[in-house]
Amino acid sequence: MQQGISKDERIVETIRTLLAKNFGVTESRAIDFYADAHIALANPEEYARILLNIFGRGTSHLLEAIIAGLGDEFGVTVTETTTLGDCIAALRSNGTGTSTR
Repeated sequence: MQQGISKDERIVETIRTLLAKNFGVTESRAIDFYADAHIALANPEEYARILLNIFGRGTSHLLEAIIAGLGDEFGVTVTETTTLGDCIAALRSNGTGTSTR
């Protein structure tokens, strides 16, 4: 883990990086304005709901990319049934291992 940065901040930065990778920097900043990545830490289901209000049906693909990206970044195995909440809980508990529903 990077020195001087908490696990929670690393999760937030990873989400923001994944948004930038998928949408571009300007668009990802706009998304983060309406759906601050910190919300994902406090209430992953609310974060998913906000994204759903922004993107509609495309949200499932975005959430899958975020979950897979977080898994890759932190070395956590995710499955098709892993929710954003499951993933974040696994990252916060130990950051390694398997996260399944």
